[in-house]
Amino acid sequence: MLDIRLNEKWDLDYRDGGLFFVSGVARVAQQVKQALLILLGEYFLDTRIGIPYREAVWVKNPQPTLLRTIFTETLLAVEGVTRVVDLRLAVDDATRRLFITAVVESRYGEVKVRLPVKEVKHG
Repeated sequence: MLDIRLNEKWDLDYRDGGLFFVSGVARVAQQVKQALLILLGEYFLDTRIGIPYREAVWVKNPQPTLLRTIFTETLLAVEGVTRVVDLRLAVDDATRRLFITAVVESRYGEVKVRLPVKEVKHG
């Protein structure tokens, strides 16, 4: 399976007037990052896609078990991911950012990601 490669700013990766593609472990890594960054309802073609950041994550006293379930299910839904090896969620109070660190196994190899996710709302 192929995916259009995105650059570091999450725009289409155009070089020399053409698009580039990723496959294998690079595709899985890119799609894992995309899955973790999409807010529920953000994708206009299917508003059921995404993580309920406003409803369950950026709330006062979020439920750790619920968050773990949400992020684990999101990771397992990425095509090619076979298992979540490690998942850590940490809030940096100074910057009000949630950092997601995940290690997943895929059919193509291990994928590690660490992402800061937008501002955290504290009720």
